[in-house]
Amino acid sequence: ENGQSRTPSWITRSVHLVLGLGCKLFFCLPYQKRTSGLSALERRRYLFVCNHVSLLDTILLGGILWGTARLPILVLGDKSVWQKNWIRRALSAHLGLLIDREHLSREVIRQLRTFGRSVEGFNLIVFPEGHRGDGEHVQECQAGVAVIAREARVPIVPIFIANMQRVSSRSTPFRPLSGLRQ
Repeated sequence: ENGQSRTPSWITRSVHLVLGLGCKLFFCLPYQKRTSGLSALERRRYLFVCNHVSLLDTILLGGILWGTARLPILVLGDKSVWQKNWIRRALSAHLGLLIDREHLSREVIRQLRTFGRSVEGFNLIVFPEGHRGDGEHVQECQAGVAVIAREARVPIVPIFIANMQRVSSRSTPFRPLSGLRQ
């Protein structure tokens, strides 16, 4: 957050490996039915742009990307959401760059550029809608995604997660059985 691009430390890499395995075991195995296209990607850095339904989206993506050896990842997150409790703070400490995207200011633009330059050490994940949706309709992109893409200068890979609203959404609690293998 000091204006320099981030590179992963050995601690961050270790956290990614442990969390990735946990994500694969506890989220991908029960909830991931099918993934297509990731195996066709070259071994290089990417900007993954994904729809957003649940806070679990990041965990599911972490497990999927861990399973395809695409770590480490860095996720652009909403500071107000990921600073709410100690669990979210702990998870986001090594996985996220947290900013307040509500009002586009010079400081936010600087942070978005920093995030984009972090692609040197990470695969980047952005939820361009900014807020969790209903799982059926993709919302409009928030300002700033173009800034990230321009700074990153890597291929953009669109990802769509279907049926996550059956497991968890903004308006519903975690329902671990309702979304199994969907």
